[in-house]
Amino acid sequence: MRFKHLLPASPTIVAGEDGIPKISILAYNADSALSVRGFDAPVVIDLSSASLERPVTKINRNHEQDREVGHASGKIDASGIYFDGLLSVPGQDRDEIVEAAKNEFPWDASIEASFPRAEFVSKSKRVTVNGHQFSGVYVARNAVLTGVAILNRGADRQTVVSIAAKHKDNLKMNEELSSYIEAQGFDVETVQNNENQLQFLTAQFEASKSKTPSLPSDSFSGVAQKQRDSQAEEAQRVSRIRTICAKYSDPEIENEEGNPISLAAHAIASGMTEKECELEARLFDLDNKSSGHSAPAFHDATKNDQDAQVIEAAMVLAAGGVSEADIKKNGWYDERVMNEAKSNRFKGFRVSRLAFQTMQAAGVFHPPGQLDDNYIQQCVKAHHKLMASGFTTLSLPGIMSNVANKTLLAAYNRAPSFIPFVFGQASATDFKPLYSYQLEGSGMLEKLAQDAEMKHGKLVESQYTKKLETYAKMLAFTRQDMINDDMSALTRVATMLGTMAFKAREFAATQTIANSTMFSVGNGNLLTNNTLNIDGLTASGVAFDGQTDTDGLPIGVDGGRLLAPASLKVITSQLQNQTEIRDTTADSKNFINNPHAGMFDSFNSQWLDNSIATAAANGTPDADRSKTWYRFADPGAAAAFEVVYLNGQDSPTIQSAETSFNTLGMQWRCFFDFGFGENDPKMAQKCVGA
Repeated sequence: MRFKHLLPASPTIVAGEDGIPKISILAYNADSALSVRGFDAPVVIDLSSASLERPVTKINRNHEQDREVGHASGKIDASGIYFDGLLSVPGQDRDEIVEAAKNEFPWDASIEASFPRAEFVSKSKRVTVNGHQFSGVYVARNAVLTGVAILNRGADRQTVVSIAAKHKDNLKMNEELSSYIEAQGFDVETVQNNENQLQFLTAQFEASKSKTPSLPSDSFSGVAQKQRDSQAEEAQRVSRIRTICAKYSDPEIENEEGNPISLAAHAIASGMTEKECELEARLFDLDNKSSGHSAPAFHDATKNDQDAQVIEAAMVLAAGGVSEADIKKNGWYDERVMNEAKSNRFKGFRVSRLAFQTMQAAGVFHPPGQLDDNYIQQCVKAHHKLMASGFTTLSLPGIMSNVANKTLLAAYNRAPSFIPFVFGQASATDFKPLYSYQLEGSGMLEKLAQDAEMKHGKLVESQYTKKLETYAKMLAFTRQDMINDDMSALTRVATMLGTMAFKAREFAATQTIANSTMFSVGNGNLLTNNTLNIDGLTASGVAFDGQTDTDGLPIGVDGGRLLAPASLKVITSQLQNQTEIRDTTADSKNFINNPHAGMFDSFNSQWLDNSIATAAANGTPDADRSKTWYRFADPGAAAAFEVVYLNGQDSPTIQSAETSFNTLGMQWRCFFDFGFGENDPKMAQKCVGA
């Protein structure tokens, strides 16, 4: 992301052929450090990495794009940045510039430049740029020159504008001019044969001799008035900034060198607008402005946990991927938090706003709106400073982790799952195999004779085990995402991970049922040639209810849950809800009563129709998958299969580490620990249709 900055320059204007004035601009000297609005220290342009946006650049007046006066071609070398061109656009603006030049009015020029990053060098260090040493500056790398403007007053008063409104034939090489050219390091004879170079150096020579003249009484009244208007506007800005800061008790911030400075002083010096200053001031906790310590006080931008929660809710809504219905369904935020999150104060809350709020809470300053590598460095510095303080609820990676978690969970819970319908749930504290245990014998209480000793029931280990597995991916919010201020880059990945986690669990559950060796004729829970219809459901119920324990007694469990492929959804619904069903085997007008209406609950899953999810361990598809259906007992009472979660955590988790926030961005671990296994063959039945 690039930002435009206005840099002072020095133009020279001379008359050209056909009456079109020529202009030469010394845009930047290699040893210059410029005052640029929005920066709290001078800016040095690294000429070795600077470039021109286009070969020919338009020239305007006062940086107003609709007041174009000409065009110029640019050149960048080790000594500076130069533009040479023509004031080619006729009009009042061009005429005023040229007429003022004839009277030696000291015009200034300003270039428009953008640079993706500015590296700060503190006053305690020195850096060599363009062959010169600097300290206490920002170094602009990879600057791109995008435009040029003519001004009546620039920001750098060392620049000089000299205009010689004379025809080229009137330019003469006298002894004084010759000496001046030689002193600048040029060959006199070469310059004399180069029209453009002669014009430029002649104008510079005349400017060096002249002092800034007083304005004629009438010719420059408009220019003088604009100067007065500009001064009045600046005075008004300063006054308003002081008023704003006084309202907020003029909070104290920390500059780049670590020294305290008032917000008013910083806002005035850096050229902030009143709106920018108001925003900065609001983000400080003025109730806790004075801590009573000699070190700079922390100003927590959130007064309590609820304010941090409002920011989180606003970012969840702004990022997309989570609807208000998702929030209400999961009970993540109460009504007060949601109302504040949707208010004008918090609506559309972005990553950059949270980052700047974090910096301000820590008393760390960065120019508003400037998103670059230094911005990330300051964010990291502020975050670790707040974490070290131990009393803030404002954590950039923490809040973003919560946003990502809720986005992931919304995606994970959006589609219905058959797992809670037929699987029991268990918790494990580690990754060791889990074994199922059952009572030996019937497990029935025995009648106790008078004075007889009670017998012990015995737990025996079953042949069925369960083991946890970890499913994981890394989630990142990169340096580029931070500079682009793109929260959706995080939530898009979180949504994808939530969907992937859902699919991983459903796939594992389908594989567990489809490939279970627990279903067998020997176990009495496998029925073949048993189609899902009234007769097939009747046969299934008789077989399920006829099961007995090891003592030959009924198991006493109702198989009231039906799991079938989505392709059998219509017949499942008819069997569950219709009291009469048409018998098409004989007379199409004949209806028979449906004895199974309202007698069971059902779930139809797309996963049971899928050839990959139901395939055997060797990858062979199950040819009978779309006509295979299951009967289960309520898993809350007795479960045929179980899903096991580590420490009972039944959803994926996004976890951040404070040390993972650095200048390359933020990283989180997304993981999900679960496993499936068989538990009791008598609690399930598999039916394969004819």
